[in-house]
Amino acid sequence: MGLFDFLKRKKSAEQPQPVTESAATRNKLPVGFYVSPGDEIAGEVKGNVNVLVQGTFEGEINISGLVWVAEGAKLAGVVRCDDVRLEGHVVGMFHVNGVADIGPVARCDAELIAGRIWRGGSFTRPSSGGTDTPVQPSGPTSA
Repeated sequence: MGLFDFLKRKKSAEQPQPVTESAATRNKLPVGFYVSPGDEIAGEVKGNVNVLVQGTFEGEINISGLVWVAEGAKLAGVVRCDDVRLEGHVVGMFHVNGVADIGPVARCDAELIAGRIWRGGSFTRPSSGGTDTPVQPSGPTSA
């Protein structure tokens, strides 16, 4: 045993393990775009990222990933994504390839097209009198 043999063993122990398909599937992507509480951002987001909105975002989001609008946040615009979790206030148009999960405190003044919709929040639709008419949630539904 040489004087520096412990370094060789340490280096071999630090070799990264191969990523299995299940690990890659479980951990899709980290948050790639984040709007923090109190921030107001307007713009466009595209790519293979997850988006977390805790402030205010206005614009277009076109991603392969999850869009999460947290409680107290506001998102206005056109959104195209794989999945969405809504807990805040959203306005605009949402095209969701997978699951749209609408939390109990969410307010959705939006057109929503999704593969599957779970709703517990408040949907509104314009009435002829110019005020919003609430749509009663009915539990899990599919589009």
